[in-house]
Amino acid sequence: MLLVEDNEINQIIAARLLKKAGAQVAIVSNGREATERLPLGLDGNPFDLVLLDVQMPEMDGYETALWIRADARFQTLPIIAFTAGITPEERLRCLDAGMNDHVGKPINLDELLATLQRWLPCQTQTAMPSIIATEPESPPLEWPEWPELPELPELPELPELPEWPEWPEWPEWPEWPGLDVTAGLQRVGGDSRLYRDLLARYVAGQADAPARIRIALAAGDRNTAERLVHTLKGVSGNIGAVAVQTLAADLEQALRQGAHLETLEAALIEIGATLNPLIAGLPAGLPDEPIATVPAAVDWVALTPVLQRLRSLLCDDDTEALDWFASHRGQLAGSLDDVRFQALAQAISAYDFAEALHCLTAFLDLEATGL
Repeated sequence: MLLVEDNEINQIIAARLLKKAGAQVAIVSNGREATERLPLGLDGNPFDLVLLDVQMPEMDGYETALWIRADARFQTLPIIAFTAGITPEERLRCLDAGMNDHVGKPINLDELLATLQRWLPCQTQTAMPSIIATEPESPPLEWPEWPELPELPELPELPELPEWPEWPEWPEWPEWPGLDVTAGLQRVGGDSRLYRDLLARYVAGQADAPARIRIALAAGDRNTAERLVHTLKGVSGNIGAVAVQTLAADLEQALRQGAHLETLEAALIEIGATLNPLIAGLPAGLPDEPIATVPAAVDWVALTPVLQRLRSLLCDDDTEALDWFASHRGQLAGSLDDVRFQALAQAISAYDFAEALHCLTAFLDLEATGL
């Protein structure tokens, strides 16, 4: 699948959920990038479906869908609109642009899977009934008696492998006003590590959202202001910041109705009064990520296949690299020096697989030379 989405938090959540559903996913950040990526396919195969955000910079979802449908190669390719809330007028505009269906934000896993199944039906049972009906009945086969097997010598006992400790339990989450942690965790399938990362990205990406909206409005650029509000609404819903999500939805509606600047400023003040305490409280309240204790001596025999598998996943731009890294994090942390481990962890977390591969390759090269 090709995921076309400009917001990093939405990219991460959608990619992880799609990966868990068994999909291979390529990610681009806007329509222009989609037009360049779509003809290339993924791992030598054409894309089966496009999940397309509607509101994006440079080239929005409507323009992108029209471009896709203008190419004879993609006239039957399913295109699913991916947007936070959709009015009947917007739904009609999506259909007119050539989109087939719609999935809402914040992401609902059941809705997402149901939509994918609707447009990617299973083909494994095709033609089986006709084969069974036309094949003549064969007589039962009589198998000769199997000779007695000779007794096998006892195998030597295998040496015991060192046991890596279980990943420790995640600490309890604190309560933040305006944040429904339970709902946020449900959005990411209960993945506490991923949820913590998304909260940190929310602080980094949305702390100045009201200021950026004000700048756009002061410049008379209501389209950009609406897109920024739309993003704030969507990512707030994804992490469970329901109060901010609701206020942003009200502001988005006011923008679409052409409200005066005084009305918009009042709404922004109300958003800031709710968003700012959350942004201020999140960094101090985020639980530290648990780190498993690892043996002092590194078992390179056990570690080598872990590193090779991680390298293979990074080479393939496979999002399974995040799960593989997370499940072997303690083992890797005890094997790499802190600087290289942190660089590798940050690159994988940011989906910068090229940089992660560079970090890992540099480490492997050093080990090979004994430096």
